[in-house]
Amino acid sequence: MAAHSSPLVDLPDEVLHSVAEAALDDALALQALARTCRRLQRFTEAYIYRSILLRSGSQASTLADALSAQSRRANCIYTPDSRITYREDLGMASLTPWIAQMTKLRTWVVESPWCNYERSDSDPQARWQREMKSFATMFRKTVELSSPRPLSMLQSCKSSFSNCCQVKS
Repeated sequence: MAAHSSPLVDLPDEVLHSVAEAALDDALALQALARTCRRLQRFTEAYIYRSILLRSGSQASTLADALSAQSRRANCIYTPDSRITYREDLGMASLTPWIAQMTKLRTWVVESPWCNYERSDSDPQARWQREMKSFATMFRKTVELSSPRPLSMLQSCKSSFSNCCQVKS
């Protein structure tokens, strides 16, 4: 039985990049293209993994599993955005071994989970400071355990804690 080749797969790389870029705003279309064949998977994953929104530690764990399955995906990540939902941060540390392999990492945003919650803890700022120390530890371990110049493309790492948390009476 002869293997069938799609005319789409036979197109030059430049055209495949254009196809992937055209679908950039449609995550489902990019995922569908990725499932078509291995060649298209490589092209589309560069766009799928470029900007990541993490809303929970379990999503971070799922991302770590995806990176374990195909380590080249780590090199596609430019901007992870961590907006973890209140009390859903367990699993963020699973990304620690992957940060050094995120060679194109440009910006990482971390938002306080208390901005996503109706009532505050008795001291949300103290908890946020503990969480930021944990996040900083991820980066420190990356620098300590990695090649001479890890995170060389990183331009900014932003954390935000706003006064959006109000105690409801």
